[in-house]
Amino acid sequence: MEHDFCLENSRYTVYVHPLDEHTQLAIKHIGYPGRMISGSKSAYWRANPNNLVIFNAVICLEDGSRIWCGDLDLSEDEPLVAGFAQSLGKDILVLYESDGRWEEVPHLHRAVIRFDSEGVAHILEKGFARDDTGRVMKGVE
Repeated sequence: MEHDFCLENSRYTVYVHPLDEHTQLAIKHIGYPGRMISGSKSAYWRANPNNLVIFNAVICLEDGSRIWCGDLDLSEDEPLVAGFAQSLGKDILVLYESDGRWEEVPHLHRAVIRFDSEGVAHILEKGFARDDTGRVMKGVE
């Protein structure tokens, strides 16, 4: 069987089947599916208490197609995801894992943030806004 790539370490070999063009583009901009931003969720949250962090985020198209899953800190990673949406030329939605990964049809109405096809982010999650530097942060008035 042919594979796009193989990840190996001392304990595991993971073969990944050929990826669709949307996922390949997401990898180019954001990184591989399953991306981890920290070995400890609680330590990351303690270090970044006001950031918009979504562990196991799901990125979907507006038709509900799932494109990518992995950890995102949108206070830091917004330019990566915006660049992906712009290169894709389509609107994308970022959802929490519980809203996008386990259901047969993702709960798109619960999206945290939407990136339009121009790469502009529209914050949908209550309690988050842009700070003086333009970063998405919690509790900004």
